[in-house]
Amino acid sequence: MKTLLLIALFVLPTFAQTAHYDKFTDKTTVSIGHTRVGPLMVSPYAVHKGEKATEIYYFLVFARGGRDWQFLRNREAIFLVDGERMVLNAVGRDSKVISVGVTETLTYSFTREDFEKIANASSVEARIGGIEAKFGEKDQKGMKDILTYK
Repeated sequence: MKTLLLIALFVLPTFAQTAHYDKFTDKTTVSIGHTRVGPLMVSPYAVHKGEKATEIYYFLVFARGGRDWQFLRNREAIFLVDGERMVLNAVGRDSKVISVGVTETLTYSFTREDFEKIANASSVEARIGGIEAKFGEKDQKGMKDILTYK
């Protein structure tokens, strides 16, 4: 059963935009679920702080599952956005050993300007922890949806 759930997590895309308000922290988290970018699952989301969203933080979470570690020693992300290089270090990391291997996630934080560049670019390629992937229009659409949330 665990294997089936893991396969579903890494195969089935979800695209519905959701927003969740936490009254204790006064933050709204906006996400669109996840999409596959090459061998990675990507989940874009934003956190709006305050009733009038005076501060907004943008993130991309990259996840993968496999038999061996890929993100253990290399957490750097290099994006080529319309030929312009953008280098980031992960702000968050999680990993688990499961019966069939490992699952790993890396989280990267973006300024609105950089998030918009990726969402609106003609060409986006990335190397995340040594794994290369190319973004498609559907991947960028999710990011555009996050940017237009009011």
